[in-house]
Amino acid sequence: MANQNRRGFTFSLRGHIAAATAAISIILSLGISFMAASISKTQIEHREGRAFAKQAHHTAEMLDRAMFERYREMQVASVLSDISSAAVPPDAKRKVLERMQSSFNAYAWVGICDANGIGLVGTGKYLEGKDLSKRPWCTQGRDKPYVGDIHDALLLAKILPNPSGEKFYLLDVAAPVREPGGKLLGVLCGHIYWKWAEEMLNVSDNPDTNTLLTSKDGLLLAGPLPARSQLADAAPQTMAAARKQQTGFRLEKWSDGKTYLTGFSQGNGYRDYPGLGWISLYRQNVDIAFAPARDLQNRILLLGLSLGLLFSVIGWFQAGRIARPIQAITHAAKRVAAGNLDYTAPPIEADAEVEELADSIQQMTSTLSREISDRRQAEERLRKISEAVHQAGEAVIITNRQGVIEYINPACSDITGYSLEELVGQTPAILKSNQQNPEFYATLWQTITGGEVWHGTLIDKRKDGILYPAMMSVAPIRDEHGEITHFVSIQQDMSDQKRLEEQFIQSQKMEALGTLVGGIAHDFNNMLAGINGNIFLAKKAVLKPDKITDRLEQIEALTTRASEMIRQMMAFARKDTTKKRELDLGEQMRTIIRLAKTAIPESTRLTLALDETELPVLGDATQLHQIILNLVNNAQHALSGRDQPQITIGLQQFEASKAFMAQHPELTTPHLAHIYVADNGQGISEAILSRVTEPFFTTKEAGKGTGLGLAMVFGAIQSHRGKLVIESAEGVGTTIHIYLPLHTTDRPAQDAHEVQTSIVAANGECILLVDDDELLRNVLREGLESLGYRVTTAVNGRQAMQIYSEQSADIDLVLIDVVMPEMGGVEAAKQIIRINPQVRLEFMTGYDREQFANDRALLEQYEAIMKPVQIEALSVALSRALRQG
Repeated sequence: MANQNRRGFTFSLRGHIAAATAAISIILSLGISFMAASISKTQIEHREGRAFAKQAHHTAEMLDRAMFERYREMQVASVLSDISSAAVPPDAKRKVLERMQSSFNAYAWVGICDANGIGLVGTGKYLEGKDLSKRPWCTQGRDKPYVGDIHDALLLAKILPNPSGEKFYLLDVAAPVREPGGKLLGVLCGHIYWKWAEEMLNVSDNPDTNTLLTSKDGLLLAGPLPARSQLADAAPQTMAAARKQQTGFRLEKWSDGKTYLTGFSQGNGYRDYPGLGWISLYRQNVDIAFAPARDLQNRILLLGLSLGLLFSVIGWFQAGRIARPIQAITHAAKRVAAGNLDYTAPPIEADAEVEELADSIQQMTSTLSREISDRRQAEERLRKISEAVHQAGEAVIITNRQGVIEYINPACSDITGYSLEELVGQTPAILKSNQQNPEFYATLWQTITGGEVWHGTLIDKRKDGILYPAMMSVAPIRDEHGEITHFVSIQQDMSDQKRLEEQFIQSQKMEALGTLVGGIAHDFNNMLAGINGNIFLAKKAVLKPDKITDRLEQIEALTTRASEMIRQMMAFARKDTTKKRELDLGEQMRTIIRLAKTAIPESTRLTLALDETELPVLGDATQLHQIILNLVNNAQHALSGRDQPQITIGLQQFEASKAFMAQHPELTTPHLAHIYVADNGQGISEAILSRVTEPFFTTKEAGKGTGLGLAMVFGAIQSHRGKLVIESAEGVGTTIHIYLPLHTTDRPAQDAHEVQTSIVAANGECILLVDDDELLRNVLREGLESLGYRVTTAVNGRQAMQIYSEQSADIDLVLIDVVMPEMGGVEAAKQIIRINPQVRLEFMTGYDREQFANDRALLEQYEAIMKPVQIEALSVALSRALRQG
């Protein structure tokens, strides 16, 4: 009984192994088949869905382009002389219209109504004399080109031949007809058979795959559904998705009980044709779309069942091979248990097949483990690269070989303001700002299509129209054959760097201005000493009018010099960004040198070599001032410890040779202005000469320099398309050469009122003078009264506003200071303008015009006179304002 049980156990083991092998194989096959089918369906849904959406987009674009042709055709025809001339008889006009109709057989009718909406002329003489004034094309087509959506043709259906007997549906395209003088003659309209669009769609009768077209509201215009039905009733989810996004796809069970994979796209018009917002749909029954997935599932299932049967047989025999050694061991154990101690059990050799199988499984497991590990590492690297691009702070754009955008990262959307959907399918030209010329883009395209990487900076435009500076590199992407398939662009928004650069430039100006304070204070003290001395001598010569006049003229000259110095300092300290205009470089240099002299000690010999020839350049005066003052400041520092310090500043016209131009290819013209600043100071060693224009590089002691001066000079000269050359020898001195291109266009003539300085007398006009400084107010009042004006005064803006509201009829002009207590001049002027928009008004200010930063319109309408005010200049300004008013 025990032996029978053991034999049963032996056979049961073989059965269990065979059954387990078959079951595992079948279960795995079922799981793999369903998983593969699910993955395949998902892949098919996205692949085919995108393909269907692309097909729908192509259809919508095709219809929009076709409608654009009719739209443009109507506009062109409306300006033909045979159409737009009232002198052309109706028969001649009809012939032109019939030729239009014959050129496009989908025209049901082409005609013109007159300005009152009465049919003037039409093909086949249809609708002539009819009242068409209520038709939308007649009313809306009077002012601009008009396109009307599909509609019933009730009137034309009665009079046009209709062999098929089907209901007429038409589209309207119209344009206003005007005589050469601009007078409205009427409206030109073409009715287009809707059958034309259906033929273009090539609507299929196949119930599983077909094309549909709806209006923007979802009204069915063409397709297998009932005519004029609502798509939302048949496929609400698809219609909702089409309303949310312009192009996409949707899987949904429709009202006919079938599930369709549907791609959709809404038309956006074409060029200047605005479009009617038609929605194109391309759908396919999922039984057809997912057939490959089901076929794959069935194949895997069949293969699994076959493998299960095979593995069960293999398991049965393999179990026997495993059981036989066990049986041999059992038999030997029985023999020994029976007392046959001399029984020598035959050697039980290891099953080679089992060992090989074990080795094979081990090798297979090891190989698979390595392959899986390598694949996971590759996937991880790909994931990191993808995530790095996705999370990058720079904009990344990938285009195809033709430059059409296929991918952008989130940073690109953040920088440009465009979403992924808005940019994909477009070209980078959507970001063009027109700040670069066509040659710039031609060079870029030639570089990357030639297989090279392009680097550079440019100005692009965001979606909201704001321009931004960017640093960009564009590189080609090649396939395994080395052919260029795509381009990748990496763009960095430089707006923050630009702001930092502007702040840096302003700080440099302030630093240079601070250097001038000592010298300016010296000059101002000299001027004040001269003024005080002349006042003292004038008091002593009170009985000698000639000498008093001479002293007063000297005081006036000194105050004029002080005023000019203040103006130069304020112009230099402006916070404006670079504004280039045509300048006479010689005149600018003389102004700069007058300012620079204040920073040069009297112990330093200053030599000037200025060419008197007019040298026009296109530049920014403030930057030019800053460049020269920085160079003079550096030269003065280099002279420390010299016994006979000397600085030479020169300006001359320079014609560059071919060799010079070849040596400096960044120069675009050989006609140059040459500025040089030379010193006999310590000089620069050859080891550091190439680094002196690097930002923050300095050889000065800590606290005596930022290392930014020459870097600013280098950048400013580059912005002027010039060239900086440094020559230096240690222990001998340094010469800085600047080459700027000359500007050859005509300079604007000086405004006539700027050169008029003689006093202009008044005719008894009344001036409201507003200033909080009592001394200045009294002096100006007496000066104006001496010119023949009547003067009323106010001490601040609030008092001035009250006086003007009471005496506006008697006041001819308001002369008002800008900075005052209680109410400033700008706010008071706004209140006075509200009282009388035609008021004559002049501002006075002792500060920079930055006070008008938020009120630029006031400066455009009213003049601002800079203090200290000269009576002669004031009389000219007031006379001009009174005349203009």
